[in-house]
Amino acid sequence: MSEVMLSAVVYCRNQQKTVGQQLLDLDKQLGKAFAGHEIILVDDGSNDDTFQAALATASQLQGNLTAVALDGRHGVSTAMGAGTDMAAGKWIMEIESLGNVLAEADLSVLATATQGAWDVVLARPGTLLRLVTPRAVQAMERNRTIPLGRNAAYQSCGLPVKTLAVPGLSRHRIRELEQLLANLPVHQGFVWLMAGILLATAWAFWLWPQVLIERRLVMGIVLLLFTLDFSIGLVARKTSTPDYKYKVSRIHRN
Repeated sequence: MSEVMLSAVVYCRNQQKTVGQQLLDLDKQLGKAFAGHEIILVDDGSNDDTFQAALATASQLQGNLTAVALDGRHGVSTAMGAGTDMAAGKWIMEIESLGNVLAEADLSVLATATQGAWDVVLARPGTLLRLVTPRAVQAMERNRTIPLGRNAAYQSCGLPVKTLAVPGLSRHRIRELEQLLANLPVHQGFVWLMAGILLATAWAFWLWPQVLIERRLVMGIVLLLFTLDFSIGLVARKTSTPDYKYKVSRIHRN
């Protein structure tokens, strides 16, 4: 078996109509840029036939395809972890969005970065594409507390990091915003901020009860903030924290 230079871990959800062609396009890009690659597609609990559509293209790909279907939606970060667990390459490319983001990207620029002394290469513009070594993945998962996205987690993993501009790479602001919101409620800074707001409100209520005329309204706001912080934190914990165990319904290796 030939050595795998690159494992491309691809996040996908509800892309039945487009995933086939997008995989073919990605496979061609990777084949030009890297000497030996595999694609690991992680289907994050799709409600359509995304998984079957991906398998239909397996025989047309240059690199091997591993398709992983998660049992229910887990979120991008956990889905990426499921894919990197199965990666066999010297390098791992994490791709959080297929389609227009990569359509014109010159991935050969990332290939040249594998000759440097870095373990993490963050592609710009955007935050949806990165190139990492297996030991960087291990360091990130071991050391991260509650990161604001995987890029931030890799930047603080302790290994050499390089930011690299990739010609033709476009941004997917909606997906980036989704990632930010998914991780924000469990970020340590956010938790401390919410705790500060709650304490300051309670302190003001007891010191200046005459100023805060509507006591019920103030207490209602305090309870609302606490409930919101707690509830959103639980939801985000399910999809964003490293100790959440993903569930796989099917795995196909080509």
